[in-house]
Amino acid sequence: MRIEIEFYPGDWIEMDPRDLYDELHISLADSLASGRVKADQLDGTYWWTFDLTLPAREVRVIPDVESL
Repeated sequence: MRIEIEFYPGDWIEMDPRDLYDELHISLADSLASGRVKADQLDGTYWWTFDLTLPAREVRVIPDVESL
């Protein structure tokens, strides 16, 4: 699975889940590993990048080709 954020309108870039954070400053990678966040419910949620002064950005999940 690939995780992308809309960095600019219409411009999606791939992000490492270790570089996305929730409102408690917990990384997406940690949230996925602990089961607090489910990968199948992640699409369309909002996460912050390393620059927490910027607004949260929408996440979209691109499934692996093998899982289609």
